[in-house]
Amino acid sequence: MADLVLLAFVVPGYFYVDSLISKPAEFKVTDLILDYDWIQVGEQVQISVKVTNIGDQSGNHTVTLTIDDLPLEAKTVQLSAAETATLSFTVADLTVGNHNVTVGDLTEAIRVTAEAPIRPAKLQLTNLVTSRKEARIEDHITVSATATNIGDLAGEFSLNLFVNDDKRETKVIQLGGGETTTVYFDVTEDAEGDYVVELGDLSTSFRVSADAPPVEPAEFQVTELTVNPTSVMVDEVVGISVKVTNVGEATGSYTVNLKIDGATRATRDVTLAGQATEVVKFEVTETNAGTYSVEIDGLSGSFTVESSIVASKNIDLIRVFVSPYEVWEGETVTVTAKANNMVNEEGVLSARLLVGGEVIETKQVTLAARESDATIEFTVTAGPANPETTKGYTVEVINLANKSDTLKGYFVVAPDGFHTLSINRAGGGSKPMIFTLNGVTYETPYNKLLPVGEYSLSTAEIVDVGTGIVQFSHWNDGVESPSRTVTLDKWQSIMASYIVISGYA
Repeated sequence: MADLVLLAFVVPGYFYVDSLISKPAEFKVTDLILDYDWIQVGEQVQISVKVTNIGDQSGNHTVTLTIDDLPLEAKTVQLSAAETATLSFTVADLTVGNHNVTVGDLTEAIRVTAEAPIRPAKLQLTNLVTSRKEARIEDHITVSATATNIGDLAGEFSLNLFVNDDKRETKVIQLGGGETTTVYFDVTEDAEGDYVVELGDLSTSFRVSADAPPVEPAEFQVTELTVNPTSVMVDEVVGISVKVTNVGEATGSYTVNLKIDGATRATRDVTLAGQATEVVKFEVTETNAGTYSVEIDGLSGSFTVESSIVASKNIDLIRVFVSPYEVWEGETVTVTAKANNMVNEEGVLSARLLVGGEVIETKQVTLAARESDATIEFTVTAGPANPETTKGYTVEVINLANKSDTLKGYFVVAPDGFHTLSINRAGGGSKPMIFTLNGVTYETPYNKLLPVGEYSLSTAEIVDVGTGIVQFSHWNDGVESPSRTVTLDKWQSIMASYIVISGYA
């Protein structure tokens, strides 16, 4: 029953009664965003939309992601009146070519190519902090943020700092592709109160009060030692980095010492405002094979150097297979690459496997003259999933004799005891397939993480699609009955096929 509100008011000689009936939930989908509109085959793309309830009552709304007229995934959100939520999708395994991405009435295009794209400059802001959370009137407060150009091309970026919705300062910075810098602003206030600081999509806050404590001295913490790659050939570069954070409030300086096998190899001096963070990077090379220890401020790691092998530049990687697609943490994933020897002489393929951008292993295989479809195989132990969702890992196989010759793949890790079940129908059209799973009715596309086990799946044998009548033919795994059992012990994609028996569909 609709909510009814009666409004009464009096004008001399008259008595008016009016009513306002609250509108049911109504939803508007906006801001279809792809994190990239050009990717290399094997990479994943993040897709997001905003859903707003423009009605007066709470309700549920289902958003379906469609690529090239094929529904891939549906998500349902519950929103109160005037509430907005952002729904995100992850898509992998797109084939080479141009693809249309559709959500509701919104459409964007994505290009997938065999070669790596050259991405335009794009700014990413992180780590927005204030040097003090509580200060006195006219005290100086330093606002800092980490700015990264996540594109491949250099770019110029304008940063506007707002305090309580008032623009205080604009800074223009220039960053090369992949470059990172720390941006600083100085803020003072002449009145007590709470202040909200905004930079881009980030926000933080501080308070001004007469009884604010004195400024805490600079104090530094060193965390997150990274060594990448952890396995290289002689004279190849190893990148080493740590995160340095000033956990105090006053600006201060700190010296970072890098030790290789116990001996100081390099130092870096860093000056940070209170609460600010900076990643300090080093690069080292070694001329001798062996295992080398790395130490920075009590944090330790290592890397291995292998003797150089003369690899042939006339061997091309042609395709890669990653199996299984979905696993649990600790399970084994096999990565198999195929290669062709393009010349009439024996050659060595030296290939390196990266997972999530980290080097896992380097291997060599010898190919006979003109040998084609030769195999080089790697295995990797799957890392963790997200707490309640799957986590994706990119796979790269690099030909070390020609590093532009790279193949990419992908696998996902599901929480223990769960796997993904995807149910859809073959063919185009807009009418979803209605089906039941363990007695509960759903419509396609269906894509959910479920506990492993047996599931009863059924759909109607005869369906009226409005323009014609279709009859169930078979499931994609060969089962010909519309009612069946699905054993969910791995990632499963189940698709129903129909034949038209009258009209058209």
